[in-house]
Amino acid sequence: MSFAGTRSGVTRNFAHLKPPKPSSKFDAKSIPSNLREPQHFVHPQDRIPFWNLAPGDEVKLRTGRVGQDLGFDPREKLRGEGIVQSVDKKRNVLYLTDTDAKNPRAPKSLKHIPSRMMDENEPEKGREGNVVEVPRAVHYSNLVLRIPPGEGDKNAPPRYAYRLERRNVHYNRHLRRWMWQRIAVVKEADGTTSRIEVPWPEPERPRPQNRAELTKRDVVEEETWLPWSPFDPVLLNPERPWASPISEAQVEVRRKEMAQRAAEAKRAADLERGEGAKRRMGVYAGFAERNKRQGYRKATPVPQPPTASEILALAGQKRADWVAGEASTHIENGGRSFAPSDYLDLAPREGPAAGNWTLPVDTEAEKRGAGYAAGFYRRDEATGRLVAPFPEGKEDGPSSPALRLSRAHLDSLPIELLMRDDLENKHSRKHKARRRAIREEVEGELALEEQKREREEVHELRKAMLEKMKLRDEAEEEAVAETAAEVAAKAVGQPQAAPSASEAAEAAIAPEVSEEIAEQASGDVKKTTGEKTS
Repeated sequence: MSFAGTRSGVTRNFAHLKPPKPSSKFDAKSIPSNLREPQHFVHPQDRIPFWNLAPGDEVKLRTGRVGQDLGFDPREKLRGEGIVQSVDKKRNVLYLTDTDAKNPRAPKSLKHIPSRMMDENEPEKGREGNVVEVPRAVHYSNLVLRIPPGEGDKNAPPRYAYRLERRNVHYNRHLRRWMWQRIAVVKEADGTTSRIEVPWPEPERPRPQNRAELTKRDVVEEETWLPWSPFDPVLLNPERPWASPISEAQVEVRRKEMAQRAAEAKRAADLERGEGAKRRMGVYAGFAERNKRQGYRKATPVPQPPTASEILALAGQKRADWVAGEASTHIENGGRSFAPSDYLDLAPREGPAAGNWTLPVDTEAEKRGAGYAAGFYRRDEATGRLVAPFPEGKEDGPSSPALRLSRAHLDSLPIELLMRDDLENKHSRKHKARRRAIREEVEGELALEEQKREREEVHELRKAMLEKMKLRDEAEEEAVAETAAEVAAKAVGQPQAAPSASEAAEAAIAPEVSEEIAEQASGDVKKTTGEKTS
């Protein structure tokens, strides 16, 4: 049975208080039009913002005759009882469902529909009924809430809330919903009223169904495949090169030829002084004029991207080098190795679906990994492709045309590594942002290293300058000391030569100058002493 409105008792926003939008063809399509009740519009200012009734609450009608049950007095009025199934907040109505299928008391309406034949091929069977019961919308003000009985009051008479109140209204940011406590005002037998906090109904959660077509849990959790070990060497698909090695070699040869021709032309031009060399090289007159006017130069050859055959050849060469180098010791010791071409080597050329192709059932030895150590497969040293092992007793003979492999090897292929180029989009916004973050991190580290290196260079430069200044000061001090020692040695014991006329004049003036300096110094000392005394 379909119900209008919502089955959730959570109040996340107050969108039902907003004015209605222009009608849409998808509005009110939850139940057929012939079974739908007329939609009475309720003005937004008359709508209820906080609903104290939620789906799952047991309620009862305040007034009105909704039906009569067998065994009761026909004159006795029965109030409608039921469980709230859904609420329509835009119309202030609720839809109820029966609490007991044997004693239906929820309000319903009768709708007439066009009758249909029981069986079109057999008209004598008659027609189906054209009357059906649909839930009737009940206004919010016509319902009272039944207070759930306590654990020890299961057989107690039901009690209903005379009025509902709200307390502690707040918005829970973690759950993103409005929450409050609902308090029921109950009339006691002696005429007094009491307030009881009524818990919110628990939402119905889907329960797991035990059906025959569902797989058992132990079967699902059983480990049925052999995962690859991180120690097993894996050859990843090589990235497509930007240029072909053959094309690069050809371009290098052409560049050398062009450089040689240019050198010869320059040498000839130097010998014959200019234009004569160009004419002797057989250049068309129009081209020569254009070259002279535009400074034309022949375009430098550039390497071309590799062709499909070259890409396959490069991949095969890389696989052969990998088998002969990195993976050789691991394979000789009985380990497994994986390459992108393994799946194609295992599957037949016409495709796995052709001929109902299936791999043989795994044996216990293969599941334990002994099958790989026993030589269930080997790799060609020249190409690196998977080939079948030699037949028993014919180690030197040709290998078997069919690979002796099972599901264990096929299931253990690291598809997430071998198909990483196909499983992820390297040009997506996520990968671009990731590469940008890595690039910025690397650039930041390089900038820090550059700053550190500059600081170290400045420190070393300052240190070198200080050492240089220290050495210079030490040299000056040594020079002054040596000069003083020489002067003292001359003054003590060595005979002095006869002074010249200028030296004699300076010697005559020196006593007078020294006396003046001594008098001036003594005057300064007396003046300073007098200032200190005062």
